[in-house]
Amino acid sequence: MGHGKLGAGIVLVVGLVVLLTACGGPATTGGAVPVEPGRTGSEVNLDGTEWVLASLHGSDLMEGTNITLGFADGHASGFAGCNAYGGAYTVAEDGTLSVPVMAVTAQGCVEPDGVMEQEAAYTQVLQTGGAYRVVDDRLELQSVIGETVLVFRQRVEVAMNPSDLVGTAWQLVSTNGQPPVEGTTITLAFQDETHASGHAGCREYAATYEASGDHIRFPSLSMSGDDACLLEEAVYQQEGQYTDALTWATNYRLEDGLLEIVTARGEVLIFEPLPATALQRQPRPSPSAAVPGAEASTPGPLPATVASTTTTATTIAPGWTRYDSINQVYDLAFAPDGALWAITGGGLVQWDLSTETYSRYLIDASRMAVAPDSTLWLGTEGGLCHLDGDTCEIYS
Repeated sequence: MGHGKLGAGIVLVVGLVVLLTACGGPATTGGAVPVEPGRTGSEVNLDGTEWVLASLHGSDLMEGTNITLGFADGHASGFAGCNAYGGAYTVAEDGTLSVPVMAVTAQGCVEPDGVMEQEAAYTQVLQTGGAYRVVDDRLELQSVIGETVLVFRQRVEVAMNPSDLVGTAWQLVSTNGQPPVEGTTITLAFQDETHASGHAGCREYAATYEASGDHIRFPSLSMSGDDACLLEEAVYQQEGQYTDALTWATNYRLEDGLLEIVTARGEVLIFEPLPATALQRQPRPSPSAAVPGAEASTPGPLPATVASTTTTATTIAPGWTRYDSINQVYDLAFAPDGALWAITGGGLVQWDLSTETYSRYLIDASRMAVAPDSTLWLGTEGGLCHLDGDTCEIYS
């Protein structure tokens, strides 16, 4: 969300390919993925289950933190309190569970105080592993001396139909019980099965979304419009926090006329419905006609969706909108197609010098090399990334 002439560029958010979106919400009841209780070790099939950590080394989690774990297709993944993580999990014949090789994103969190230490303690236990068992709706992991070090509660999917979102428009009421900044309006509208848009309190945004059952994620999000309102610090912070929360979204629920969106970090966003007339259905511009970063031409809180690109196979976690600044430039390279690429404190940036607009990829890269075909090779904490268009394929 940079200020200045290039401040309305596209933000492409990339997500951990392991199922972070499947294990972010609080424990609930509903259509359960069955886990037979009272069994231990390799007798229990964890694949397809989702869990929320209730205690670590016998103590509750720090207030305001959330840790999740999901199993799918031989991989474990989730949110560790600050960063996303994932890796193949092993279940040994002796009934021990571990994630011995784990990829963890490299975001640093300063609040609440001690969250990074809690995250380190959790990931260390999970990598070391231990005997596990399922008791009622709990998954327990024990250390080698028999101490119960991790206790999870099962998150059970709520019966939701994503088609119920299509054609609806919503206004944010609260985030974790706190209303929006006075005088601002934040909205969210679902145009069809894959596109959403709205107003983030200052600028308009357009996003792609994916929903299945009660799971939801927003793999790409673009901003447009005049960013002069971002000079007000409270509005600037709010826009960043809201769009950040969308990129971490994992689950949703439609209940009692309200829309609830839950994030991997444990945030709860409550929306109330807007009148049907607020959903402005207008033809979406074709990608060839759209100019990234162009100011939205439709007035009002719910503009027509601007062209946005969907991110596909990736392994870098969503939610990284709290970078320092794109003015902090660490590396530059020109591509054969004329694009100027930069590794910055605000992520990877691609400048189109002809239109004076930019696209920002929220990838934490340390090195880059441009290939003859204008694709990029990037060194990241998660491995070697081959960025081709909007696809970041990781080699590790």
